[in-house]
Amino acid sequence: MGVNASMLDGENTNRSLQGDTLRQERERDDENNSQGFDLNLQYLVYPSPEARVNVFLGAGPFFRFTHSDNESRGIDKAYDTVITTYQFIYETEFNRWSTGVSGILGAEWFVNKNISLHAEYGFFFDYGVDKYTNRNTRAFFTGAVQTSESEDKRNTFKFGQGPVKFGLSVYF
Repeated sequence: MGVNASMLDGENTNRSLQGDTLRQERERDDENNSQGFDLNLQYLVYPSPEARVNVFLGAGPFFRFTHSDNESRGIDKAYDTVITTYQFIYETEFNRWSTGVSGILGAEWFVNKNISLHAEYGFFFDYGVDKYTNRNTRAFFTGAVQTSESEDKRNTFKFGQGPVKFGLSVYF
């Protein structure tokens, strides 16, 4: 059985000046957050459990959840014949849950009865639901406010492979 949880947090400040026939200036602060949780259960089969070098197979169900959000705040200024200036907040949220079946094929070398080195290759088939939400707000210095919100929900089926993993196991 394996359980994995992860969190990522980041911030970023941008200032850009774009020149052409229209000159634009943007100041922006970005904040990014993401979290994830995986639960993976696998039943392992060793054809020759007493051998010093073993090939093994495994399969079982899994569940995953991922959440991320991004918020950008700042000021845009555009200079043409008229100066257009507004503050903006752009928010994006993504949620994904999936469930499916995973499998592994590997080899394990027992250094002694309590320690082994192994390599394994994994693959999976999953069904998932992805949900994207976007919220945008622009506040112009004239007092006008523009807002928009959109949501997109998708059902997905995936067949994929995992990376080759190397490890050290200690048995008690």
